[in-house]
Amino acid sequence: MEKNTKFNNKKENNGGKNRIYIVLLVVFVIGLVVCLGMMGYNAWMEHKAQQKFEDLLPSESGSEKIEDTETEMAEETETEIDILEQLGITIPEKNLNWDELYKTNEHIYAWIYIPNTNVDYPVLQHPEDDTFYLNRNLDGSWGYPGCIYSEHRYNTKTWTDFNTLLYGHNMKNGTMFSDLKKYLDTDFREA
Repeated sequence: MEKNTKFNNKKENNGGKNRIYIVLLVVFVIGLVVCLGMMGYNAWMEHKAQQKFEDLLPSESGSEKIEDTETEMAEETETEIDILEQLGITIPEKNLNWDELYKTNEHIYAWIYIPNTNVDYPVLQHPEDDTFYLNRNLDGSWGYPGCIYSEHRYNTKTWTDFNTLLYGHNMKNGTMFSDLKKYLDTDFREA
């Protein structure tokens, strides 16, 4: 009779351990599903934000070609372009519609483009909060990838400062400033 009691106690202890393992497994699976869901949601939001940047670019057909008549090139800029042409570097005409860009977000004041990279974005500057666009998209919504931006405390929008510092994320999906790593490769840098 005593043997049966010990056997039953062992059986109850194993049943209790099994329940604990099942509960732990269920909690782990729920945590895994939540994490994967959050990762998927973040990837979708990043894709959506990147699509908004791409929508700002004019079409290749040239149907949106608009001349910027408000400003003329300064002599320094013409000299820089001459130097680039001598080096065989061409900078494509973006034909950006600044009125439409301003309607999209009034803080857009410039455009950054680096040949042979994915860097092709508007540059923004918030008039009061220097880190506003660190984690905010063009429409002001919170989230990655944020925007390429400069700080109003240190840089004007006129590009007359000795140095202009632009901020942007190094995204794992190859967008924003991630392609700047290409310049670590000597062959890419020299080309």
